[in-house]
Amino acid sequence: MTFASIGPNISLSPQYIPILRKCTNMWADYYLLIVLAGVGSLQLATQHSQIRNLQITGNVYLNRFIAISLIIGSSLWFFGSENRNLSDTNGGLDGGDQAVLFTAGAITALIANLSISHTKRFVHTVRYKMKGLEAMHDEPYLRAVLTNLRILRSRWKA
Repeated sequence: MTFASIGPNISLSPQYIPILRKCTNMWADYYLLIVLAGVGSLQLATQHSQIRNLQITGNVYLNRFIAISLIIGSSLWFFGSENRNLSDTNGGLDGGDQAVLFTAGAITALIANLSISHTKRFVHTVRYKMKGLEAMHDEPYLRAVLTNLRILRSRWKA
């Protein structure tokens, strides 16, 4: 007796449901690993380049602690929670899935980092307008992008 029909000649019996659930959990776990480690890596990079407005906290040591904790903690959780040494035929992730999930996780980490840092630095205190990447040292990301777009637009019209 079949449980569900996927295609014309492919049926899914109840004995395969745990494999599909485990595969979905593996995808979600890998995605979460990339997002958390990505946010931690971005925080270390912003601290090293001294881009203060992309850091989660204003305290250098607390920011470094959070970044290292995110990287190490997510790795320990991912590899320590269950056996992840699985081939793609036994419920693991194949190379294509890893590439897609890594890209999606990295983009999500960037968006999360920009969102957190932008809500933290909502008040604009800089009186001068800097151009390029230097603007991100003292302005929130969105404000720096809009300022640079205005500068480019004024140059284009001239």
